Amino acid sequence: GGGGGGGAPGPPPVINVPSATVFYPYNNMLAGGVMTVEADVYDGGGISRVELLIDGATVATDVSGRNGTYNLDFNADALATGVHNVRIRAWNKNSAMGESSSVPVRVDANDLRKQALSYLRTYNKPSGVVRWGGVPINIEVSSQIGVADVADAAAFWTKYTGINFRVFASNVTAVNQQTGKTGVVFVGYVSNLGGAAGANWNRVDNGFTIGASIININPAGGLTKYVLAHEIGHTVGVLGHTNNGTLMDNPGYLRMDPVAARAMRILYFELYPGAPVPVI
Repeated sequence: GGGGGGGAPGPPPVINVPSATVFYPYNNMLAGGVMTVEADVYDGGGISRVELLIDGATVATDVSGRNGTYNLDFNADALATGVHNVRIRAWNKNSAMGESSSVPVRVDANDLRKQALSYLRTYNKPSGVVRWGGVPINIEVSSQIGVADVADAAAFWTKYTGINFRVFASNVTAVNQQTGKTGVVFVGYVSNLGGAAGANWNRVDNGFTIGASIININPAGGLTKYVLAHEIGHTVGVLGHTNNGTLMDNPGYLRMDPVAARAMRILYFELYPGAPVPVI
């Protein structure tokens, strides 16, 4: 009789792993306060779990089990001064794991404060300090604009800066009916606005406090959370546009700049109304 022959073993089975890409924060970004990591995660067979790792340690988990964009938070103020590595790790429903490239961020509280003060001198212009006399800031919303949408955009600012808002419906629809009011942000509908939105304000108390601030919204131009949060940013004291891939760019992204957040915390909770911005 003859012996049986054995063939070469076949190739190992292909194991698909999830893809994960971090879009924010950016490489070597100065981090501070609450930082939201924005990442895209995908697997053809479905996602079971996504984790955010800082220096290899898991600090946040999402088990919503979906493909798409994930936003996971960490507190940069709790990290030691120096460079820290941000990574996203994802598992699919077959328990295979994939991970993003590591994104380095820099933590330096002294440098963050220095840059925040510079931010105030640049974007909280002109040179006088502009701020509300107290919190919460009232946001009065015209009936044509959804209160819930505005409240959601205001909560975005509260999350990163601690500035509080009171959002409520208004029976006033015409912007000119707001003349003489102080301490109110009025969100109203303007059908002939060239773009999606715009903000303006008047000053009281020798120019140190924002009085009535008006956000004009044309929903047809794209009423998104970004648009509302961007315009609220102008009313709380960012009186210009940045160019760093964050919220106050024009156009921008629904991403909070940690320097801007620190600047607003200084403006609202550290400086006395009317005091000049310190120079370091």
